[in-house]
Amino acid sequence: MNLPDSHKPAAEALQDGDPSSDVPLQASVIDETGQEGKGVADDAPIGPPARLNKHWGWLVLVILGWFTWTGSRGLDFGRYWDDPLHQQNLQHALDQGRLLPGWYNYPSMTFLLSVGALAPELAEIPWGDMKIRHERRVGQEIQGITIPTQDLKDRVGSPRFIQRQRKIFLWLASLALLWIFLAGREVLNTLGGLWAATALGTSWEFAYHARWVAPDPILVQFASLYLWLLLRARRTGGSLVPAAMVLGAVISTKYTGGILLLPLLVSAWNRRGTRPKDEIPVLLLAMTATFIAITPGCLVEPQLFLRDVLWEIQHYGLGAYGYTVAPGLSHMGLIMNYLGRTLGSAYAPLAALFSLLVFLGMVVWARRKPNEMVLLAAVPCLLTLVFSSQRVFFARNMLLFLPFGVLFAAQGALWFGRWARYPMVLPLCLVAALAIPGALRQEASARSIEDRRPPIEAFADWINSQEEQVGLTPELAGELEAYLGELPDHCLTGLTSPTELIAFRPAQVARNQNVELLGSNLPGSTQHIFGPLDVNWEWYTTFHPSRIVVARPEILTQFTNWEAFFK
Repeated sequence: MNLPDSHKPAAEALQDGDPSSDVPLQASVIDETGQEGKGVADDAPIGPPARLNKHWGWLVLVILGWFTWTGSRGLDFGRYWDDPLHQQNLQHALDQGRLLPGWYNYPSMTFLLSVGALAPELAEIPWGDMKIRHERRVGQEIQGITIPTQDLKDRVGSPRFIQRQRKIFLWLASLALLWIFLAGREVLNTLGGLWAATALGTSWEFAYHARWVAPDPILVQFASLYLWLLLRARRTGGSLVPAAMVLGAVISTKYTGGILLLPLLVSAWNRRGTRPKDEIPVLLLAMTATFIAITPGCLVEPQLFLRDVLWEIQHYGLGAYGYTVAPGLSHMGLIMNYLGRTLGSAYAPLAALFSLLVFLGMVVWARRKPNEMVLLAAVPCLLTLVFSSQRVFFARNMLLFLPFGVLFAAQGALWFGRWARYPMVLPLCLVAALAIPGALRQEASARSIEDRRPPIEAFADWINSQEEQVGLTPELAGELEAYLGELPDHCLTGLTSPTELIAFRPAQVARNQNVELLGSNLPGSTQHIFGPLDVNWEWYTTFHPSRIVVARPEILTQFTNWEAFFK
């Protein structure tokens, strides 16, 4: 779109160091068929005119600081169900005296990061007293040190170790903001990079997942770094080997990251001035070498490695408690629901706005650089197809959509700038609409975890402020009566026909009793949740910290043997 002169950036702004340009390039390019066509050169930026001076890029550190500050305050959220698993892997390695987890349902990136959390304890061992081999006389005692294996194993499960472990995962995950900023600046401009980093850094879904000792937030970080290196190499003609090495780290974090191999291979195949048959083997070698370096168990313990990988495939094919879903269209609909109403924001209208920007960004990208658009969009599409064919839906698997989503959304937001007198106003307003509620949500989450206010207090305040009939489980009714002195008239023990709402403690029926009583993945099913704001409970109903849930009685249809709630 051609802008009036008054709307075009000043000449000096075009020289701010951003790899972007206001005006689409209309140079002739040679397409893949060898024919000439009008379009944008393959290495041309697609940035719109809304621009910031490159020095404003340092603002990404403010977003990064906010993300890590609020995340660090919320690390003491209680127990996450994979925590014992990672601790057992460390204890196994200490027992065996080898840097191998002996468990490969996940690749070994999470294991190595957990080993890093044990560094202070390892540093206390007097390694300097270990003597190197030298010529000894017969009968001379071999000098060395004794590694306190049992003491190290005991420390692995300590609260201090768990907090340190979670900090490492949080801090590494937070680097995704920096990489996605650089990727956005590469393909858009400084404002586009900041827009993408801000959307990612204030994402509620990414924020609470980043506090977990889990591979998915780390996967987002490496995927963001991979995207930046890949897009930069496509534009500058530089080597794709760094991107291939990072891809090895991606796959060493979670096996599903292997889908990202497709953009790398296509980029290598379509590069000008190189021979694909020479370059692609080098890239595959770099990727494989990195994977083996991080997950050596695939070679050292191949039988165990294959057993665990096959078990994980079977696990997703058979189902997992309340996270089981029917494969096919039903599962795909749940994925679309999460991506459209949850991933972009904790508030459904804002999440829908984010999804709209993603769609617009994809359209703009397709018009300007269709080949690159297909290359990037192929990954989310393949992820959707792969996951929808399974019988398990874990929301954390959807985090890999975020790096692609925020880049597309940034392009969509910047496109709106073309319709305003001042091109930066609308994009800034749009990112503020998403970021401010998201940042406040992160602060509220951290505060709720620090506060540790008993949920019954907030629940009692709510009960006293409204008049709707509420059916309570017997345990909750007794707890409320003990707190208030008497049970309010509109609170009923059990479920009766006039009951408009029900209230219960999920912790009373999940994990400690029968986890199958709780269905999960129930978007929009609750009215109020009292307790720590540590997780999106509607997608993780079996999460451990105590809370009280208020919902319409219809939610009970999602629970097996729901009568057990009210007996």
